[in-house]
Amino acid sequence: MLFKNLTAYRFTKPWQVALSDLEAGAAQRPSRDCQMQELEHVGFDHIHEKTRLRVWPVQNAQVFLLRVTHTKKLLPPSVVKEEARKVIVEREKSLGEPLKGPEKKEIIAQVRDDLLQKAFQKKSTIQMIIHLGEQEIWIDQVAEKKCSMALTLLRK
Repeated sequence: MLFKNLTAYRFTKPWQVALSDLEAGAAQRPSRDCQMQELEHVGFDHIHEKTRLRVWPVQNAQVFLLRVTHTKKLLPPSVVKEEARKVIVEREKSLGEPLKGPEKKEIIAQVRDDLLQKAFQKKSTIQMIIHLGEQEIWIDQVAEKKCSMALTLLRK
């Protein structure tokens, strides 16, 4: 079974694209891991590792299969608060007086930046079929946010 959950979209204006243009656009935005201070990244992934294609033409350059990978760093706010609280308590003990609001915010931002570098990354994939003959896009996703993310990447 290719798709588990199908969400269909229809083009509002007629749209035609060549396979080479679609491949070039997908190659400009490849999937990768999140960088140091990046919370998430969305990019086109290879359909099949052996062929290394990001766009798979299915039927006479009228139907294309694409795969989008969403990489997100997992950093729960409760972890940031707990670590920041430890740093704030330590600093207050060393100074002997309570810290003010801007100083606490600065410490929280510093702790978030430090923890972000060590955070785990979660990857999820979204499959799409572009059917130029029917002027539709079919996305294997129910969540509207992920569908919107895939469509936004395709527009770029």
